Amino acid sequence: MPPLPSLPPANPAPAVDVELENRLRKHRPLEEPRNGFVGSAECRECHKHNHETWHDSYHRTMTQFATPETVIGDFDNNHVQLPDTPDYRLSQRDGKFWVNLGNQDDIDFGPPGTRQDFPVVMTTGSHHMQVYWLAMGIERTLGVLPILYLKEEQRWIPRKAAWISPPNDLHRFGPGSWNKICSKCHATHGFNEDDKRETLPNPAGQPFAAYDSKVVELGIACEACHGPGETHLKLQRDGELAPGVKDLIVDPSNLSHQRSSEVCAGCHSMSETAGEDDQWLDFHAGLKLEDSRYLKGRDEATIKRLTEEHGDVTPEQARRRVDFQFSSDFWPDGAPRGSGTEFSGMRQSGCYQRGEMSCISCHRMHQAKDDPRSRKEWADDQLGVGMRGNQACTQCHDPIEFGPKHTHHGAGSSGSLCYNCHMPFSTWGLMKGIRNHSIRSPQVKDSAPNVRPNACNLCHLDQPLQWSADKLADWYGHPRPTLAADEKKISAGVLWTLQGDAAQRAVVAHNFGMTAAQKISGREWMPPIVSYLMRDPYHVVRYAAGKSLRTLPEFREFEFDFVASSRDLGIAGNRVIEQWERQSDRPRDIVRLLMNPDGKLDQPEAARLLEGRNHRPVHVSE
Repeated sequence: MPPLPSLPPANPAPAVDVELENRLRKHRPLEEPRNGFVGSAECRECHKHNHETWHDSYHRTMTQFATPETVIGDFDNNHVQLPDTPDYRLSQRDGKFWVNLGNQDDIDFGPPGTRQDFPVVMTTGSHHMQVYWLAMGIERTLGVLPILYLKEEQRWIPRKAAWISPPNDLHRFGPGSWNKICSKCHATHGFNEDDKRETLPNPAGQPFAAYDSKVVELGIACEACHGPGETHLKLQRDGELAPGVKDLIVDPSNLSHQRSSEVCAGCHSMSETAGEDDQWLDFHAGLKLEDSRYLKGRDEATIKRLTEEHGDVTPEQARRRVDFQFSSDFWPDGAPRGSGTEFSGMRQSGCYQRGEMSCISCHRMHQAKDDPRSRKEWADDQLGVGMRGNQACTQCHDPIEFGPKHTHHGAGSSGSLCYNCHMPFSTWGLMKGIRNHSIRSPQVKDSAPNVRPNACNLCHLDQPLQWSADKLADWYGHPRPTLAADEKKISAGVLWTLQGDAAQRAVVAHNFGMTAAQKISGREWMPPIVSYLMRDPYHVVRYAAGKSLRTLPEFREFEFDFVASSRDLGIAGNRVIEQWERQSDRPRDIVRLLMNPDGKLDQPEAARLLEGRNHRPVHVSE
């Protein structure tokens, strides 16, 4: 009997088009050693466990070449058409990913109706969402796909819908954003060698700037946190270094808390180069960040710098310029609004200024060998064991001194957790609220529509600002601020929803979905107020509002598309109110929540408050 033919593998590897592969390689960022950086592969032999934990982190997968193993978006002959966007035809051929699209807002391919295929060469993101970079046909110059894939929702959305940005922002497609901006922090030692900044034609004959993008390594690799490894590698192999040559590898845990934190601040801060753009590369782990960068903020140092740089600018003019430039990125109290700025927040705290707090006081870049959690659970935010509770603070603070007598909340309650009062979810990033790292005591400031939402009212959403101001005055001796009539009688959750700017509305939309806030504030009154956020001009506000609505038992199956047309958004908001009005347990006759005696929303009062909304354009950097 002749032998049976062998079976093909269950998942055969895609055929490789060698010619196409070679052609695309010319358009990807080039990975090569540079300036003493050698790449993470050299670390594996001696640091096996650390290398493995880094490999399983989202730092490692921040940016990757596009392959069937790294791409999470649906490219299976997918035709994506979203409101107010061009249509995108996505496909996968020969193990490569392709986007077919037509003319865009900021680049034309040719006559009207012209369409063109672009290969996807690289991805950024793998934890919450994924952005795709396209080869533009000139050197290693990349354009960004104007839609991205949202992992949790398993769907495509407009890229501008993932950030707090004005609704009329363009779908930015043109080249340069990776080369000029993103490569600085989403890769290790990214640079543009021989950056010509000259105007060259694309395949359709349209001009744009060309870049020669190079990195030591895609993603955030070992040397991003430990410094360039060439001298360390030579020392380990040869046993000695030439006179005057130093081993530049550092362990951040052996540095002062300032230098250790600045390792992370190289990317997790609001900063800019002190001189030419390529000076960004002058900083590496172990150096003083401010020797090569300015740390931006709404502070006297920034005002002084602007005054010195422009001899004809007075301090008052500089102050106005700071307010104009940074009003989107910083709350009026100086705390950052957006994620990726954790050091900019932490350096304002007493824990950092008067204590020795650093990023690694709470976070662990390598999972400990005795950590009982799964690798995936650790990688979610890379917190150390026990750092989700008060242990993070009792490393320095006496737990007895800061017990119930201090918190005025029962032991074991959400109000007894230090970070709920001192690190509330008042920062925005990755389409959700995240903890603010300024680590301050709650304060109620004047003018509710403009300030950073305070921790008290982010939990007690049903109470007015005056209620919180009175509690803080009685408990801690805080001065009572002067508040407007509405701030004294209308709940902060309602005021921030109807009158706040886009950043405030995003933060409050997220906090409406927090279990503790719903338990303490009650949730029966929330649906009609949240419905206003579901119709918000800003995409991310609508997204957060929809998620929060679906945490309420009666609305768990409510269908809502946050990128729908304005008409459909209005219909969805009305459906929420209609469904809520059919509930028998609605609160009644509560003025501060706009509840009428008949158990319906006081819509004329809501309309009056809405007329006072802060409509200024807000673009929060992440």
